[in-house]
Amino acid sequence: MIQLLKRYASENMDQWELWKFETKNSEVYIDISRYPSKEGTESAYVDLNHLLK
Repeated sequence: MIQLLKRYASENMDQWELWKFETKNSEVYIDISRYPSKEGTESAYVDLNHLLK
């Protein structure tokens, strides 16, 4: 899944994506952006690069 997200972000994504889908428990919201959110800093994000090697 991480590899597919990276490929999508590298080849198809312009600046951001906002996705929503339903699960058994609730709706899930996914924000993908080329920039950190205004609320957080870069250090708040989990680095997943080690999963792509």
